[in-house]
Amino acid sequence: MVSLVFLFVFHAVCQPLARLGAEVNGIDASAELIKVAEWHANMDDTIKSRVKYQICAVEDLYNSNKTASESVPLYDGVVASEIIEHVSDTELFVNACCSLVKVIFCIS
Repeated sequence: MVSLVFLFVFHAVCQPLARLGAEVNGIDASAELIKVAEWHANMDDTIKSRVKYQICAVEDLYNSNKTASESVPLYDGVVASEIIEHVSDTELFVNACCSLVKVIFCIS
């Protein structure tokens, strides 16, 4: 099974991939957006067990990953959709994203 993390919760992307069988972790710093995404996912029995949402930033995942297991990658893919323009430290953001994937093969 493919495990993905989505930065900036956008249920129009997270949930269709869950319907295709992916295990999806959607993250966002906005509790309100997470609440709406969870509500929407819970309406669909086929995906509600495959989609997890959490209120945090990618840097939080990066730091907890580094502390817990010496930077062992957690995900098959990281999707950062429509977020880079909102990031204050792009170098840290990209490094955090790259640290969460098993194999880095494409960044666009």
